[in-house]
Amino acid sequence: MTTHPTIIVYHTRTVQGCIKSLKYYTEMENPVMVDSVMDLLNDHLSRSTTGVTDDDFQDCLKAVNSAIELFSWLSRVVRHGFYCYAEMLKAKDVSTFEVDDRIKMIQLLLTNSIQEAKSLEKFPASIADAMEPWKVLSNRNLLFRTPLLDLSRIAFLAFQIVEISNSGYARPHLSVLDMIKDVLDVNALVFKSIDFGKVRENLKNLKDTGDQFNPRVVPIAKRLLEFVEIYFPQEPTV
Repeated sequence: MTTHPTIIVYHTRTVQGCIKSLKYYTEMENPVMVDSVMDLLNDHLSRSTTGVTDDDFQDCLKAVNSAIELFSWLSRVVRHGFYCYAEMLKAKDVSTFEVDDRIKMIQLLLTNSIQEAKSLEKFPASIADAMEPWKVLSNRNLLFRTPLLDLSRIAFLAFQIVEISNSGYARPHLSVLDMIKDVLDVNALVFKSIDFGKVRENLKNLKDTGDQFNPRVVPIAKRLLEFVEIYFPQEPTV
């Protein structure tokens, strides 16, 4: 941002410039410019964060959260925001970011997952879009070092996707389940609405047939299948 006596010029030449511009265009409720700036911000973050301070990263997360919250109906803004989340978490330890901002980010990711799961039921080919929030959530430090998280709700949403889809695509939601399964309250009421028969069927298929896109999914599917069979066993037939 360059200032003159009566002129303020916003730019996107640096991470810091993008953050200021993103704040401005979010306040102006300009979705076209927010989308453009968010795309450029992600590009800067993915290239280099040299000279970007912890305070800059904190401001960046706040700005991205605000933009996604305001323009949650615009898939391009949301997608670019998720890319920015991933780059920020790659560049800095989660402790760099304020707890409230981390919680807000996770809430936005989960809200998007709920929306994408509804689309997935109608359009199975939309599996790629459904995976975007889970790519960010599959971060162990984010999940275990952010207080006040409802891990049961996160697991429920991940199981919901397993129940809906058995598409041959990278599955970060399975990685999230694998990370948190041992600390879950398996008696939580939220799990009552999951069809674990379908979950078992899809996990078994993954275990038996493998995954050409992500071979690591086979041992993960095996561990999750064992977990489901122990804690959510099939109801005995009469």
